[in-house]
Amino acid sequence: MAARSGAVALVVTAGLLAMGADPPPAPANADAQQRATEAAIAKVLPTPRLFRVKVTGSSPPAVDGSEICMGAAPMMKLVAAFASQPETVAALTKGCTETRSGPANGRVHAEIACDKAAGAATSSHMTIDGAMSNGVLQEIDERMEMSLEGAPGRASTPIWVETHLTLLGDCPAEMKPGQLRTRDGKISDPLADLAAAFSPTEKNSSGNK
Repeated sequence: MAARSGAVALVVTAGLLAMGADPPPAPANADAQQRATEAAIAKVLPTPRLFRVKVTGSSPPAVDGSEICMGAAPMMKLVAAFASQPETVAALTKGCTETRSGPANGRVHAEIACDKAAGAATSSHMTIDGAMSNGVLQEIDERMEMSLEGAPGRASTPIWVETHLTLLGDCPAEMKPGQLRTRDGKISDPLADLAAAFSPTEKNSSGNK
């Protein structure tokens, strides 16, 4: 469940960046990149909003039917955690390229392609489509396709997952920005978990408690 929740959190963050980001600064300027990323998130999500999560795919969608409270603050914390680990992020994104179009008429499209032959962990292709109305994010559609390598001499296994997020309204009082509530009412915080995984400070402080 934790892995699925984390995947949804990454889809949300990637979708928000695709929706709001202007052309990114030069890769060498890490501080400017982080500021541009945070501005993109704040632009499309100025206040917390609740979204319904629908997931379909070639494997059981454990978080299908969940709700996620999307807010800028926890996503900015996740971005800062990524920025603190540039070598790890570089390794995760090796062999991957991104293209983006829009926004036009309130819609944006982005694609991320990773090639194992170019150094990626596995070959994959992700598309992200977002829609806004009157400056308010309404929905995000994401499709991920990848090939899982089998044993030597055996063919790889293609898998796919589609995630659709639809705006429901304001977050309820019992949910904080970044939290996800499954159909059985259980609440988790996948964005905080991801940020902690990338942040040495968070890991050290939690270990000292």
